[in-house]
Amino acid sequence: MSSSPVPSSFPFPNSSSDAPARPGAHRAAPSSASELARLESTLRDHLIQAIERTPLETDPFPYVFIRGCFPMALYEELLAALPPDDFYEPLFHKDSVREDGSSPRIQAPLSEDRLPLLPAGRQRDLWTAATRATQDDRVKMALLRKLEPGIRERYSEPLEAIEAYARPALNRDVSGYKILPHPDTKAKVLSGLIYFPRSREQVGLGTSLYVPSFRVPGLRPRFRSVKTVPFEANCGLVFAVTKRSFHGREPLPEGCGVRDYFALTYYNDPTRRGY
Repeated sequence: MSSSPVPSSFPFPNSSSDAPARPGAHRAAPSSASELARLESTLRDHLIQAIERTPLETDPFPYVFIRGCFPMALYEELLAALPPDDFYEPLFHKDSVREDGSSPRIQAPLSEDRLPLLPAGRQRDLWTAATRATQDDRVKMALLRKLEPGIRERYSEPLEAIEAYARPALNRDVSGYKILPHPDTKAKVLSGLIYFPRSREQVGLGTSLYVPSFRVPGLRPRFRSVKTVPFEANCGLVFAVTKRSFHGREPLPEGCGVRDYFALTYYNDPTRRGY
């Protein structure tokens, strides 16, 4: 597996019930094409229904907080099948770099060329099905319709004509990770996060939403936190990327454990990869 060395400060909890599966933990024979298609359609249809029943929130900008993104039994399998650190690569941004130059965040793009790096069997099948399900155009259209008030802040064409390409990835953060309030790059159409907490004690590790409170040309603006969505199991935050979609994360505290989430990002460029 060709990945950069991962800092040693990505420990897993000692409890076997909290630790994700390691490569080789799922050594069952790969599913047939029909079983993989069944998994994909089950995940896709459940997610679409969850999106459609979720009310649109508008404060401080248009977003949805989706509960029950996946069927619970499959969500629990996905949680247990989260890959180990060596499937990921360090992801750097200027807000969150340690003094030694390492990053408290790692990321694993779930692209068709990287999924075969997972061990053949249930683990690979689950993440392949989840990736393909979330890349389905029917999921995209359900999100675009739900978030249309935010979409209209940037786009005037019919929703079906908007170029938006899903690029799922797995992110993993540890204590010290932070990112200042930001609206996201214009290359993104939608930003989404489906949370995979290890325990209920992580509920406070969600994403914070902000509004600017003070701006002076030439100086860094100040922001007021409006809310922090809960880091709850099988829940997802998705918002339309606009000039006012300010979000971020205060520094993760010591002892918070590992913060895992499935990043569902839609770019306006089909060749775009990662952040």
